[in-house]
Amino acid sequence: MVFHLARLSLMAKRALRRATTRLASTVFALLLTTPFSLAQVPGSLDTIPFPGFASGNGVIPSFAVGTGDDKAYATAIQADGKIVMAGGCATGLTRSMCFVRFNADGTLDDTFDGPNTTAGNGKFTFLVNAFSNEVRALVIQPDQKILALGTCDNKFCLARLNPNGSFDTSFVGPDGTGAGRFRITIGADDDKATAMALQRDGRIVVVGYCNVDVSGTFRARYCIARLNVDGSFDTNFDGPIAASPADGRFSLASIGSSAGGIEFAYAVALQTDDRIVIAGSCPGSTYQDVCMVRLNANGSFDTTFDGPSGSGNGKVLVNLGSESIDKPRAITIQPDGRILVASECGFGNTSFCAVRFNENGSLDTGFGDELVPNAGGSGYVRRSFGSDFHCPTALGLQPDGRIVVAGSCAAKFCVVRLHGDGSLDTAFDGSLISPADGFLKLTFGASANFATSMVLQPDGKIVVAGYCYNGTNDDFCIARLNGGPSSAQNCSLDIDGDGKVLATTDMLIGTRVALGMTGSAVIGGISFPANAARDQWGTNSSRDIRKYLVTQCGLSLQ
Repeated sequence: MVFHLARLSLMAKRALRRATTRLASTVFALLLTTPFSLAQVPGSLDTIPFPGFASGNGVIPSFAVGTGDDKAYATAIQADGKIVMAGGCATGLTRSMCFVRFNADGTLDDTFDGPNTTAGNGKFTFLVNAFSNEVRALVIQPDQKILALGTCDNKFCLARLNPNGSFDTSFVGPDGTGAGRFRITIGADDDKATAMALQRDGRIVVVGYCNVDVSGTFRARYCIARLNVDGSFDTNFDGPIAASPADGRFSLASIGSSAGGIEFAYAVALQTDDRIVIAGSCPGSTYQDVCMVRLNANGSFDTTFDGPSGSGNGKVLVNLGSESIDKPRAITIQPDGRILVASECGFGNTSFCAVRFNENGSLDTGFGDELVPNAGGSGYVRRSFGSDFHCPTALGLQPDGRIVVAGSCAAKFCVVRLHGDGSLDTAFDGSLISPADGFLKLTFGASANFATSMVLQPDGKIVVAGYCYNGTNDDFCIARLNGGPSSAQNCSLDIDGDGKVLATTDMLIGTRVALGMTGSAVIGGISFPANAARDQWGTNSSRDIRKYLVTQCGLSLQ
């Protein structure tokens, strides 16, 4: 009997190796044979192949959710390609959280019913508190539930929806009564939520800024909370010694050079080891500067993150010009650990700025072409596309290392793409006419158009969304652009990215894919190593194995 079991085990291992070899052959064959349509010019609207996005238009210029001004601030893409938009929508004097979901082709998804209706009209609104409610950040969980963060009457508020839009009643919040939506208090007054990140274990990190009493005067400070899967506060998240209260939520003492200044946290990203990087704006020597903090998993300052100062205090403060008001709006972490930040910068007619930091917080002097006075080297890119106000709001990293920044320029959607060294990707402007210039401006509404979010699809297409004026009110608007071919795909049998090819992880995933398994079943029951770079399915994040197989290996997966 022992002999037969050993023989069966050997046969299983051989079958697994054969299946993995077939997967590798399929992967590299797909990479060699995947067609690219010349009509899909990088930066052009996604109008082909027929029917393209939004009935071949590539854009939905106006979509009303409420009866007044509708402003979309957040966008996310599900594993099935459906696109969720959310923001704040006005009806009379009341402003509600509002949501809409489009199918991958841009048509309205009538299965998205929402919490209060079964009409299946693809859009809905609801209140968390009585008067002013809006969504500022969205995350699609691995189970495809939709997590929303926003501000509701001057407090952070969260909601979690099931895939059909109904409330997830297991998301009860700190007092256990939320039933899918609730508010939390961090500061003394006027809390504003701005960004959110989801840890691998399902815990939720939320950031923003809150009014804190500083010597008898209220000042804005960074504030952070971490919630458990059910929405309760994670009381192991204590924060620095100076932070108070230490119960899973806290504000930070002054980060900038002026203790009496105001400090705004706008963006957050998680490293693979769950350290938390927060970017925002703090007082510098003259104006507001880029300031970042990195927290350990327990909320304490990571003293290895010290930046140009070398002080080892877990904080970084960088000035992007001698007369510059810097407002970082987006952050992402590269696979090599370097940190990218997109910021508004300048004084008066502001510019797009992209900054890259090394993992220890020092400026990456191999990036960009601008002189940073307080660092003595390069490390950032500053670009203006006209003589008016420029405000970047979103940042994305393509699998080939190119960087996409989106935002608003003179009340138009603006998108620019950079190479990995910070130079302009001049092939990106939606034009077949040479020379190209690396950026594009898009106008959809009657006049004012504001891009507030962007998502990079696994197939390389770029979804840019926001709100546009229709002549009477603001409405949701969204466009999808062609990203063009990836110039540097990196497919490996090390599917989870832990540096090893293991039978219990990589080969098992490969076998399941080769057998036609789909969805979360592909990674079901697998225990990933602690250093795995990818351990999720269908989240469209850097940890998404499905995204890796599609973008880097050219596989077509459900």
